[in-house]
Amino acid sequence: MQVGGLGGNSQKQREWPIFLRKSALSLACLLLSSAGACWVAANWERASALQKLAGAQILLAIVIMAAAWAAWRRKTPQDHNFSLAANLAGLAAVATGALLALVGQIYQTGADNWQLFLLWAALLLPWILVMKTVFMALLLALLLNISLALYLYLVVDGLGMLFSLLAGGGNAYVMAMLDALLLLAWERSVRPLGDRWRIGPRILLAAAAGWAFAAVLSVGFDGGSVAAMALPGLLLMGLCYFAYTRLRPDLVAVALTLAGAFLLVAAPLVLALDSTSGLLGIVLVLAVLALLGVRHLSTLVRAARQQSAVGEAGTAEASAIPIPSATGPRAGATPSDAAANAPAQPAPMDAKSGPAAELAIESEPEAAAEPWFVSLFRLVAVGLVALLLLAFLAVTLDIDEATVWVLGVVLAAIGTGLHRATKIGIVSDFGTIFLMAGIVLFPFGLFEMELEVLAAVAALLAFGAAIYLSVPLKTVRFVAALVLLGTCVIVTWPGLSRWDFIEGAFSGFGGGLSSRIYLYVWWLAAATALALAGTRTKAGRAFWSPLAWALLLLAQYAAWMAPIPQIAGLREAPWAFWVMWLACALLPPLALWAFLTEGPGGGGSLPRRLRVGAPLALAVASLGWLGAPGISLSVLWILFGYFLGRRLLVAFGVAALLAYLYRFYYLLDASLLQKSAILAMTGGWLLLSWAVLRRLVGPRAPGHGAGTANRSLGVPAGLLAGLLVVLAVANTMIYQRERIQMEGQRIVLALAPVDPRSLMQGDYMALGFEVANEASARIAALPDDDPVRKQRGGYLLLRPGADGVSMLVAVAPEPPDSNGGDVALCFTLRDGRVRLSSSAWFFPEGQAARYAQARYGVFRVDDNGDSLIVGLLDAQQKPLGPQSGP
Repeated sequence: MQVGGLGGNSQKQREWPIFLRKSALSLACLLLSSAGACWVAANWERASALQKLAGAQILLAIVIMAAAWAAWRRKTPQDHNFSLAANLAGLAAVATGALLALVGQIYQTGADNWQLFLLWAALLLPWILVMKTVFMALLLALLLNISLALYLYLVVDGLGMLFSLLAGGGNAYVMAMLDALLLLAWERSVRPLGDRWRIGPRILLAAAAGWAFAAVLSVGFDGGSVAAMALPGLLLMGLCYFAYTRLRPDLVAVALTLAGAFLLVAAPLVLALDSTSGLLGIVLVLAVLALLGVRHLSTLVRAARQQSAVGEAGTAEASAIPIPSATGPRAGATPSDAAANAPAQPAPMDAKSGPAAELAIESEPEAAAEPWFVSLFRLVAVGLVALLLLAFLAVTLDIDEATVWVLGVVLAAIGTGLHRATKIGIVSDFGTIFLMAGIVLFPFGLFEMELEVLAAVAALLAFGAAIYLSVPLKTVRFVAALVLLGTCVIVTWPGLSRWDFIEGAFSGFGGGLSSRIYLYVWWLAAATALALAGTRTKAGRAFWSPLAWALLLLAQYAAWMAPIPQIAGLREAPWAFWVMWLACALLPPLALWAFLTEGPGGGGSLPRRLRVGAPLALAVASLGWLGAPGISLSVLWILFGYFLGRRLLVAFGVAALLAYLYRFYYLLDASLLQKSAILAMTGGWLLLSWAVLRRLVGPRAPGHGAGTANRSLGVPAGLLAGLLVVLAVANTMIYQRERIQMEGQRIVLALAPVDPRSLMQGDYMALGFEVANEASARIAALPDDDPVRKQRGGYLLLRPGADGVSMLVAVAPEPPDSNGGDVALCFTLRDGRVRLSSSAWFFPEGQAARYAQARYGVFRVDDNGDSLIVGLLDAQQKPLGPQSGP
């Protein structure tokens, strides 16, 4: 079945209500989760600790009970990953982390925050066991990665012999081992999780390869044996290659393993470089390896296409909805998709099957030159070789900077000639290397020439058009469009130096209500939409797809840098800002309206209330982003991906949305409370839209059957049991900290604060204490077999001075039997430094100036040496802000 929009595709038209309903529900839960994280981080002063803790627990209980009710009433044909119960359980999973962060924020427990993420992961296990959703499994993997990374960062000597064997790259390889184990566990659970797109295995494989590469780099920068450090990673990649070519064929995973192996081979060669001739040799060796990798992947793709064509002969095509199965290719699949998924005997999937009722995304057409994962491998491997070639030319040729562009033209001409003048594959592939080098070098030369804007843009567009029209290879076209159009954006951005566009990715462009940023976001997004519209035919896709992806990345990058206007400042915004803001916000609803109205008779097979109501509901939600175009553009890509049947585009839209929400949290243009209100109101509106849409068009599309209610109590009971565990753990933590605050002995310690921002917990001061520094110096002078160093912790014996500030008396492995008025304060030893139980002070957003005057910290210490910081004092020992406890 070819993808050409919705025209004539009645099956796809029947699925729009399901797609919109499930998308609205999932997006609403995601935004509400983000709103909760922002609200907790804001540390709102107008709510007491009891109100915050009780409110968070009541809200969590309501969400879980609603999820249990939805699971009890769930119809069996539904895919559990998109069900109401799954979305509510995911919302509860995030809320659990917010509850733990809230406890840590209120009781100022800022030390060893890896424990927060590990506890969060442990509390999710009961829900994951009963729900088995991809989202919760990915969240668990993320939490385990964060927890282990933080633990290794704090406890660098905690793995003993393993670190002595792996030297400086030990931390990274431990992380790689974790992801490899998670990958193995996921592969055994693909079917129960319903991971039909094999999202988890590919993410975990990429993470394991990335950690192995990081281990090699860390050793190389430290002067260690890079080759020896690369061997474990190459062994891991070899095992994965065998598994994904023999045991569970998956060509996307094969491409990832080959890319990881290529980088693990390239890193030792580059880091061991000691001469110019050696650089040339490395370029040649890596070029051969890169091109052999591309050839090998292409061979595997052709073999998989042939196998798929034989296996699918005679399958009923009309009723097939192409979605990959959990373990093999699906009926109606194209050869490239069959290559990317584990093969099995094809099983036709009609409209009444469960997966057919979910997000129906077709794969690349059979006529595509090469699958996206081959292009991605080519981009990584050949692109690295091209950069090394540029490095070789830079150190061997004495070229004036003003004429560097000439060398770029020469390299591009050589590459184009090799592509067009020969049919020998390896020679043509070498041309790709010269082309990529020329594409990068040409705009750099224009930078050095400092041409007028119009002349520079004309030269860039002419050079890019010549390459785009001359070389049909998708990778080359994509690089040419991305580099040259990106350079056009840089040189035309008003009032900025040539490198500000890159620096803006981290700092933005000065905030304010600048309409110029939204103008660039809009025209890049609009150009992307036009290019994507051109990909609806086979011929159009081959020509327009590379340009569309380049424009898409530039649009999302510009949206990443756009400021978030303050609500109070909107009244003073210039009219140009309002025009461009509305233009960006209305892109998704206009696109949705066009998609729903297209088809025979103007979309007559879809209800008018859907064709009109859905775009209007999305328009209200888009205005609710309040000028955060990254969310609007992410939704736009998801809509285009579904309409065009581009699974990769949908995946990119989801990933871009998650990344932008992370960016949104750290942008300082708007307050956390304002962000929380924006996200909560928009999420609530989408939730209301989901409910209305569900009632208007029904929970299922025509032909999918009503299903029977699954009245099993297993899932609801598991969800409620998990809730009880979470509440029991949270309230136990609260009780322990309240007891220390009420009964602990008061001490005052001199401190030295700084003020970063923590994800989930908000603004805080990382605290250092004079007694801790003094104790660290004493411990450093102790022998290695001292009990304090062996057990990596002990007790500080403190005695109050005449000014009330406690001083260090001694460091001991155990508290004394009789303290004689001294206070024993428990500590841990991290990387040779003494860390107390509270090493941070969380304060409400915008209150940094108040707490910058802090000079002392007030602690409460119980009889066991456990402590909490309960307040800060200024130089005169006067309290700063509210203090906890008596």
